[in-house]
Amino acid sequence: MMRIAVLVKQVPRTELMGLGNDGRLQRDRVPSEMNPWCRRALSTGVRLARGSNSIGGSEYAAGVNGNGDSDGYCMVFTMGPPAAEAVTREAIAYGADEAVLVSDPRLAGSDTLVTARALARALDAYAPFDLILTGKASTDSDTGQVAPELAQLLDLPFLPAVREIVLGDGEIWAKCETDDGWLEATSKLPTVVACAERLSAPAKVFETERLDAVDASLIHVMDTGQLGPGTWGQEGSPTAVGKVRRIEFHRKCIVLNGTPGEQASVATSILKAEGVLDASMASRRGKEQRDGAGRGCVGVPAGVGVPAGVADTANAGGIAYNAGMAGVGVLFEPGRDYVNTELLGAAQEIAGDLGDAGVIVLSGSQPDRSGIGGLAVADRLVIVDGAGTPEDMAAAVVGWLATNPIRVLMAPSTTYGREVASRIGASTSSGIAGDAVGLEVRDGGVVAMKPVFGGSLLAEIGIDSPMQVVTVRPGGLGRLPGRSDSHMAATTYADHIKHIEHIAAVPLRRVTVHRQEREADIRAVLSSSALICVGAGVDPSLYPLLDPLGELLGAERVATRKVADKGHLPRALQVGVTGISVSPELYLTIGVQGKANHMVGVRGAGMIVSMNIDCDAAIFAQSDIGMVGDWLELVPALCRALTAEMSAG
Repeated sequence: MMRIAVLVKQVPRTELMGLGNDGRLQRDRVPSEMNPWCRRALSTGVRLARGSNSIGGSEYAAGVNGNGDSDGYCMVFTMGPPAAEAVTREAIAYGADEAVLVSDPRLAGSDTLVTARALARALDAYAPFDLILTGKASTDSDTGQVAPELAQLLDLPFLPAVREIVLGDGEIWAKCETDDGWLEATSKLPTVVACAERLSAPAKVFETERLDAVDASLIHVMDTGQLGPGTWGQEGSPTAVGKVRRIEFHRKCIVLNGTPGEQASVATSILKAEGVLDASMASRRGKEQRDGAGRGCVGVPAGVGVPAGVADTANAGGIAYNAGMAGVGVLFEPGRDYVNTELLGAAQEIAGDLGDAGVIVLSGSQPDRSGIGGLAVADRLVIVDGAGTPEDMAAAVVGWLATNPIRVLMAPSTTYGREVASRIGASTSSGIAGDAVGLEVRDGGVVAMKPVFGGSLLAEIGIDSPMQVVTVRPGGLGRLPGRSDSHMAATTYADHIKHIEHIAAVPLRRVTVHRQEREADIRAVLSSSALICVGAGVDPSLYPLLDPLGELLGAERVATRKVADKGHLPRALQVGVTGISVSPELYLTIGVQGKANHMVGVRGAGMIVSMNIDCDAAIFAQSDIGMVGDWLELVPALCRALTAEMSAG
């Protein structure tokens, strides 16, 4: 009998969240719902328990009705206040067999690590399970940490962002989304699986009659006494949320009118006056951003400012470090030097502000030659040989840390980086601040700033553990070059790093990657000085009409979430809270609504120009220049104006 556990989470309706005068989130009277990604996990779990052995692909739009005959078993777990019973009731009404609600006032304030520990204890109480399904992330925090932390605590393999599943004899085949493509892998059962949005249709039951008809005896409540000994809630959590503030966008908000030609002429004049069309502007602005950020502050979003201080629940009383700890570690992701370089630049600043010995690079492979320049900032390079999977890498790093403790470990907030960092954090009981877009050294430790609740708010995360772990969203901090980049072109990292060592990983061989492909070049997007973003208001068959403008500006093309979800452009090119962050000199949107979950990804843009046929479009309030009209007329007009200006220049 296939036994399946599904973890679901109750989240507040993000669009209704507000802040009080004290800067705290106001949750009172805000309705809650099941996390959207958890709905995919639930529909997948019910279908597998009812006899299906494959989910995804063409079945994505088919839906799941929760009916069928099979001897499989689906049990739902959630953690939250008593009101969270609503999601367990909905899960059973949908087709789950039973549910467990982990609820106790002592759990209030639990961070991802304590949450993972509590859920691991609950799962053990009802074990065994062949599959443990979770959502890819949650809309209130978007860290994606709980699933890999849980896998580490349960000593299980992990498959991230799964969009297709086929069950076999004692194993699972999966197609997983990565940051810029996908991979195919098999894993031995039992396995923890994070479900992507496209894996299945969401499970939804809103009819009051069906919810009221659920047998309450099928819902089991566990408190901390039943979970066993441990320190729970805020007391046991190595991270805490400090001040939360709205993300404000300070833009010129100039909305043009007139003919397409008139608007294009004015827009071009403004761009020229602002220096956006100057090819040298990119390097000047990059230096200005770094110089203006303030000592000890890396990548604080434009329009937010340097936070005045963390609330007393975060980093209270300072952080006591082991006297033998030194250095800032940077986890390298193989083949992503554009991300590694960003982390190295930030690590160099943080190490300086902490007064540490230097920067330590932990890499699962020999660094590529294209990344040699950034390694000039490193004082120590540790190469992990034989780390074929993220769990292999995590295990090797944990072993190394036992005799080489460090103060801060930075990792990319990517599919690879999140799993490695989460496994390391769970193994070492370290606090993890995930998906950071800003870092500041304060009271002898690092405070991270990250978007929450759909990207409309920015939260400060304090970390109170001997080692602080931070995952950083690619592009979130900006490209910060290390010292002496230029002279490295014809040399090797061995000529510039004081200490290089090799350690051996012990392959666990529980996950085997059979194929991996990249669908888009994120490096080109993150390094481009101009980007053109297409929204749902642009017919995909007309994308080629944007090519002349892209060629004039040297712009790469990116997309909103709706465009990526429909498959019109690769998901890797999606900008926003669940995509990438970008900071080009010019960000030009066409047919984009301007929702917070998208705009959070373009805070660092120099100038934002938006085209929309609606003169009252929300995007104009978050743009420097708004052009009103049909983009089919505005784009050619802008091309003509830019060509004329460039010819004159």
